[in-house]
Amino acid sequence: MPDGSLGLGYTNVTTVMDVQPDAVKGKRMVQSEKTGCLQSIFVQQPNRHFARSLIVTEKIFRLVHHDRSGLYVTPLFNIHKDAPLFVQFVVGLSSPNERHLGLDTSVQWTIDKASGKKVSGTIEVLEKDEATGSTTSTVYDLDMSEPPYVRPDIRGRGTVAWHAFDCTTKEPVLIKDTWHTDSQEVECEYLRDARGIPGIVEMIAFQDHIVETEDYRPPGFRNKEFRNRANLRVVMKKYGRSVWFFKSRLQLLLALRDALIGHHTLFERGIIHRDVSVQNILLGRPTAPDGYRGVLIDLDMACRTEACKSSVPADPYIGTRVYQSVSVIHTLTVKPAPPQDYMDDLESFFYVLCHLFYTFRKPGEVQEKVPGLLQHWDMDNLLVLALSKQGFILRFTQTQMMSPYWGEASETLLEEVQAVIRDITYRKSEIRASRDLYAEAKLKAYGVMARNHTDYYEKVKSAFDKAISGLEREGLNADELGQDPVGSCAPPHATLSIAALEASHPPPASAPLPIANSPSALEVATSSAGPTVKRRPSEDSEVVTSVKRVRKDLVPESAPPIPPSMTGNQRPKSSGGCAAGTPPPLINMDLKRD
Repeated sequence: MPDGSLGLGYTNVTTVMDVQPDAVKGKRMVQSEKTGCLQSIFVQQPNRHFARSLIVTEKIFRLVHHDRSGLYVTPLFNIHKDAPLFVQFVVGLSSPNERHLGLDTSVQWTIDKASGKKVSGTIEVLEKDEATGSTTSTVYDLDMSEPPYVRPDIRGRGTVAWHAFDCTTKEPVLIKDTWHTDSQEVECEYLRDARGIPGIVEMIAFQDHIVETEDYRPPGFRNKEFRNRANLRVVMKKYGRSVWFFKSRLQLLLALRDALIGHHTLFERGIIHRDVSVQNILLGRPTAPDGYRGVLIDLDMACRTEACKSSVPADPYIGTRVYQSVSVIHTLTVKPAPPQDYMDDLESFFYVLCHLFYTFRKPGEVQEKVPGLLQHWDMDNLLVLALSKQGFILRFTQTQMMSPYWGEASETLLEEVQAVIRDITYRKSEIRASRDLYAEAKLKAYGVMARNHTDYYEKVKSAFDKAISGLEREGLNADELGQDPVGSCAPPHATLSIAALEASHPPPASAPLPIANSPSALEVATSSAGPTVKRRPSEDSEVVTSVKRVRKDLVPESAPPIPPSMTGNQRPKSSGGCAAGTPPPLINMDLKRD
């Protein structure tokens, strides 16, 4: 396998042909090293729609296809009896047609002939005018100084965030590729309804259903485990980095306040975000006006509202565990499950404050010891987690755990926001525990409580306004003078214990980055990219690990030997999406359940 020692890597690989001893035939033939190889291909070639491999032994062979809907394999064939078919497979996998090899041809690279590396690139977006039905093609220049952020999973959302420039205005943009199921409302619909809201990410253009995974299945394919996924591309304005990289208390509070106000306006338009987190609140551009000094991004998990609450059931496996509300975490442990509403997002804003206030000693420097209570906020035991967070909220604010850097204004802000969340938590817990209310009456009580949204938002906003006024009078703290505009503190990685933050540091820009979800290889994207938490193992799993499941659930034995698109009879090109180049850095993109 390519290790870079000969100037080759997974950016050069078009396909994998895996020769094995006959002893590993049968079901075990899909569990070989090639699974990791194909994952590396998806990571190092972000413009991949699918990847295929051929597994061969002395007697048998089979084709393996990976895409965002999972794994598809052919039956086993005899290499001697089915020799013409074997030749067809080899010829197809060697096609010079990039589309047949699984590459997204709307992404094009210019290759330096001397080094074989990518020196420039473009990405095309075809936007359809719904009024006229006409299609407009817009080509953006890729920013080669910022590699794309790639979610490493094969199966699932497959998020890739491309940094680019508008060819006309030269303004930086972020282009986000994702794969969504047929049953979910896509992010572009929410972003279209959110246009013009200060504090909410602004969409410039989008293209949906670029390709669909069902197109890579044989005609008549049926399987209960298969979920068709369509490729969505969204072009958005580019903002600053995550609030994790704040440079002053005032900058942080202004960003959070503007994002909060944007969240309220979004709710008034009938949308609940459902994934408020440190990673999804960005700092505004340096010259951003009032209202845009903080921006809430990533509406992938958003939903519509009905009577001030979510139109779909709350789910503790949607969003970022560290910032989830007590009510959402309780969803699977109490009956009736409380509906998700804007108050859950307000509670998430509170946890964002706690995470930042309790973690940082000053900008760019975390506490030597992260408070123990934070270390348990990403645990898997939902009942224990809910009780832990509820106990924390109902107690007095633990400002003694904050660094002196934050000062009285920040401490008062945390106390006042906690008072609002305490009231919400107490009232919801009373409804949950009431023995005098039947299930229907409890749901009605939750609905009545949700109508008070203006009061709750106004109390939290007022707390921010008071703290901001106090900090404006104080001016810059000594720890805020001469701050490096880039920052030096590694971002949070919510799939690990938060205690890992104590020792995590980003690698030098020139350091080689491993194919792994190591905290040292992470960087919070200035997009919807962000590390998120657990999800049910049946959803969006990276690869199929159960041998029994491969054959029973994903591999119909009646499947034809090769999908129709697998044709061609020439050598693969050396350019295109598989050219040599520096491997892009990895980020554990939001591992959210759809």
